[in-house]
Amino acid sequence: MTDISQIFAGAQITLPSSAALGLDASTWLIDEEVYDNRIDGVNEHMSSPSPGTMPSGWKAKYLCHDLHNPHTEAFMRVFSQCPDEGTERFPPHIRAQQADPSFEHYEAKARKAFQQGRCRSVPPLLGWGQSVQGEYRPVPGGYITHLVWEKVSGEVLSPEFFWSLSQSRRDLIRDKFRIAYQEILSFGWVPGGQHIGKIIWNEESTDLWISGFHISLRTEKQWSNDVLAHFELIKPPPRGPCDPLLRPRGSWDKWKW
Repeated sequence: MTDISQIFAGAQITLPSSAALGLDASTWLIDEEVYDNRIDGVNEHMSSPSPGTMPSGWKAKYLCHDLHNPHTEAFMRVFSQCPDEGTERFPPHIRAQQADPSFEHYEAKARKAFQQGRCRSVPPLLGWGQSVQGEYRPVPGGYITHLVWEKVSGEVLSPEFFWSLSQSRRDLIRDKFRIAYQEILSFGWVPGGQHIGKIIWNEESTDLWISGFHISLRTEKQWSNDVLAHFELIKPPPRGPCDPLLRPRGSWDKWKW
């Protein structure tokens, strides 16, 4: 498989089959890069109740399609280990000492759990691969992870669109969202940075999905209306300049639904 330094529009990425995930081998043609950025080695305080070391790496997202079925559009996320800052020009055998071939980001763990459990509330996984970098790559022996999930038919919700809808339509979206969120809670995972942009809504079919798991969090929490507030699906009442900021707890009578 290919690390981020070798991926460009037109590149082909072949991923293996996985019996555990119910995935056939597949080849994906890269259409365009959505973004890429470097992640310096840190402790995963946001991702784990027991912080552990995360090696330095690159994270990138691409729009792609199935080489043998061009109508199947998808997103691909690639995680690839990179040398620690200041060691990029060290000889390969020195950089290889940083290699962590088995490291797996929380997004990969979450999406694999959803796939194995047949979760219907997140876009389905279409491809997965875990490999290591070759002898002359940035970190010889370092991890590479590929995740491909379906580009579902719908639009990312925005506050402007949501609050332009009728009361009955907003109620429908909130009901669908609650069902979807309760399902992902049953797997013990939620997306980090919770906000309305994590929700994909198909206005015609009324299908709803939750996405945006590039930062994934383990959780044992249960459903509450706090979640609606965090995802901007309800609004706090107006307040004066001296009024305290209302937190999403307690009575919801004065909130806008």
